[in-house]
Amino acid sequence: MPRFFIVWIAMITLPIAAQDPTLSEPQIKKSNAPGFTFLLRAAYMMPTENAFKEIYGNPQAYSIELCLGKKKLGIWLEGSRIKSEGKLTSTEDITRLTIVPVEAGLLFRFANGSLVPYIGAGAGYYSYEENNDLGSVHVKEIGYVGVGGLSCHLGSFIIDLKAKYSYCKIKPGATDENIEPIEHNIGGLSFSFGLGLGF
Repeated sequence: MPRFFIVWIAMITLPIAAQDPTLSEPQIKKSNAPGFTFLLRAAYMMPTENAFKEIYGNPQAYSIELCLGKKKLGIWLEGSRIKSEGKLTSTEDITRLTIVPVEAGLLFRFANGSLVPYIGAGAGYYSYEENNDLGSVHVKEIGYVGVGGLSCHLGSFIIDLKAKYSYCKIKPGATDENIEPIEHNIGGLSFSFGLGLGF
């Protein structure tokens, strides 16, 4: 995990360090953000609840993100897929997890140039599925999400680094074996690296 943070921080600072110092302030401002961006992301997730982390560790997520809005205020839509496999703490049996979040919200950009820091907030619709020898659980719930990051625009090519915190409390019904699941938060903090295009 420490190596991941070092790489993530380096990814943020590299575009800033590589920026041409001869560019003046007016020249940077002329480089407007695209009105539409398409990004592919890979994320490293750190679940909030320890019980969730003990079973499934730190899952990886892959997602597609769309952003609309040329001004400082815009909207974003992201669809992800999280898959992980672990062992039940009570029986050591294999358990499999799939979470499919669809999240959307408002995005506020602090600049309108080649380097664009931003924050945002919104809501998500989370499809949760868990399968093991004790039974299967499939539930859908609404949750909340906040984001912050840095986007580097190199012409139409975009490099984006984002931190995201999600919160979604689920209370599944009884499993196929009539075992009552425990209510828990399936969200957490994640760091993602995205590549895409802007138009």
